[in-house]
Amino acid sequence: MQKKVNCGVNAGITAIRLFFLVVVSVLIASVLMILLYSIPTGIAFENAQGSLEMYGEERIDNWSGGAIYSRLSNNTDSLMIMHALYHPYDSRIENAFLTPRPNYGLSEPENLVQYLHREEPLFVSDYSYYWHGYLLYMIPALQLFNVGEIKVLMMYVQFILSMLVIYELGKRSKTYMWLYSVVALFINPVTTVMTFQNADIYCIMMIFMIIILKYNDWFKENNRYLYLFTLNGIVVAFADYLTYPLVAYGVPLITVLLINDHKF
Repeated sequence: MQKKVNCGVNAGITAIRLFFLVVVSVLIASVLMILLYSIPTGIAFENAQGSLEMYGEERIDNWSGGAIYSRLSNNTDSLMIMHALYHPYDSRIENAFLTPRPNYGLSEPENLVQYLHREEPLFVSDYSYYWHGYLLYMIPALQLFNVGEIKVLMMYVQFILSMLVIYELGKRSKTYMWLYSVVALFINPVTTVMTFQNADIYCIMMIFMIIILKYNDWFKENNRYLYLFTLNGIVVAFADYLTYPLVAYGVPLITVLLINDHKF
């Protein structure tokens, strides 16, 4: 009886901690978004203009010519760039939580091109039902680089993360290493490099896999995996934008099961 009571108390404490983890994360995310929208956009706008041709008439919509897994999300990438640049409201809080973009009644790449040509938009469109956490890297990066250069940097990041995941898996089992390679090829690392939209979940997935592979023994104690996967969901909800969020949860979870012999 005492054991059941203790289990119930521990479960209650864990639930409270998880609740506060979510609440604190919401507060931190809110502050981060307001700070991001406090950064001036002049330099970022000029840098984005340096990659204008990427979203003009000569843009590439499919890098292989027709295969479905090589289709690029130019529409969403254009939205992401416009969200990073367009701050029409006087209030930073309004800009941060409404996430506006200029609208010319055209496709999103065409809207972006019109905006980078400094055309006056027909109206403002808000996109307030996403956190748009990708702006955490997009806004600062545009202060230093144009869009094409940011994609090159993303390629470096993804390559290093991939090598770390494969290395950590290889230390445990060569089979896991090769199986992961198949998963990565299915996600298509070429497309994730060329499209911001597809890169975020891929990077989140790999970061959590590295954490799990390096610190599995520590996370197995005291329900710590509950906190890790709650944080995983928080990060996905913050950063994801119309993609494949289940992958960021499913692949790390499969990793946990594999390295613990399916007994966890």
